[in-house]
Amino acid sequence: MFLAPNSDPLFQSAPAYGACQVMCFHPHSDLTLPLMSQSEVREVIDKWAEINIDLGKKYTWVQVSGLLSSHKN
Repeated sequence: MFLAPNSDPLFQSAPAYGACQVMCFHPHSDLTLPLMSQSEVREVIDKWAEINIDLGKKYTWVQVSGLLSSHKN
């Protein structure tokens, strides 16, 4: 992809490399977190934490992985 140079510091661009992950957290795509049971929400949070921990191992800039932990009671 070719991007024309721009002298405005607000509109600078450069190639970026990384990972993109999508997490579908319920079979019903129109269901939002407030309508889910507590156990369903907990599963979403635990999976999100797991994904962030895994990403933090590869990408050191992923900081949220240190703030979340999966505790199974």
